[in-house]
Amino acid sequence: MKSNIIFEPHIGANYGKDFSIFKKKTLILGGSHYIDESEYDLAKAADRADLAGFTQEIIGMYLDPECKGAWKSTFSKFINSVYGHPASQEERKALLDSAVFYNYLQEVAGDNAYVANQYDYNAPKHLEALKEVLDQTKPEVIISWGDHVWKALPKDLGYGERTQVKGIIANNVPFDYCFEYPYLDQEITLIGLYHPSSSHYVKDVYREVFCSTILNLKETGFPI
Repeated sequence: MKSNIIFEPHIGANYGKDFSIFKKKTLILGGSHYIDESEYDLAKAADRADLAGFTQEIIGMYLDPECKGAWKSTFSKFINSVYGHPASQEERKALLDSAVFYNYLQEVAGDNAYVANQYDYNAPKHLEALKEVLDQTKPEVIISWGDHVWKALPKDLGYGERTQVKGIIANNVPFDYCFEYPYLDQEITLIGLYHPSSSHYVKDVYREVFCSTILNLKETGFPI
């Protein structure tokens, strides 16, 4: 059967292993990739040979201090909210080595974020691709970035309807964007965030969410 996955996920070297900074296997679910038309032919965006490793390439660029770009602040903002302080280069690498990173939209969303809403996140191929990644990586936690992905995720992933996780308090109010999905022989906890590139993303609020859920960090030697 032909796979729906165009952009293969980044799977950290310590994902699900003893050296992971997370107690639970964690998948970070971004929205979409933007590609410079001068480097890639957008008309051939389904060319797996050309695009399969693009997500891994982006993670490598983020971790390369010689690579510059305003887009890198999106990853840093999220990672800083997990640690609760501006993360060092070592901490950034440790987090991405511990997680899966995957973008939901399995087509190129143009060459900038302003056109992302023109794409159909509800197209079945994107959900089917995500299910393939879930079967491959078997995460226990999904951290979802942004409204486009959140609204596209169904109430049922095929194994029963999700249920809301209650009792999480952030910024002195209940946090309602946490659900548990039955999936195969386990449960997957879904946590929904504003996109880290958004001004609505408040680092300290999400730090409280992470500390109140199963995302508490292991003892790693990093200051938490």
